[in-house]
Amino acid sequence: MLSNHFPNGMQAAKTTWSRLPTMDDDDGDGIGPSKKMHDSSVESLDYEIVENYAYREQQERILILLA
Repeated sequence: MLSNHFPNGMQAAKTTWSRLPTMDDDDGDGIGPSKKMHDSSVESLDYEIVENYAYREQQERILILLA
C-alpha cells in the first residue's frame, strides 16, 4: 500500500514534520525546515506517525494472509 511511496518510514516522517511551519519561526514565511526539528515534542510526533505506519503495514499483512 504505502510501502511503495515511503520506503523509509522514519525518514519520511522526519521530512514531513520538518517542513511544517510553526508559529515560532523567526522569518514567518513558513518555507524550509523547521528550526524546532530537535524539539522533543516534534520527535514524539514523528514516533507516533512511524508507529501508526508500522501498525497499518502489519494489519495489511495480516489481511493478506487471511485472504
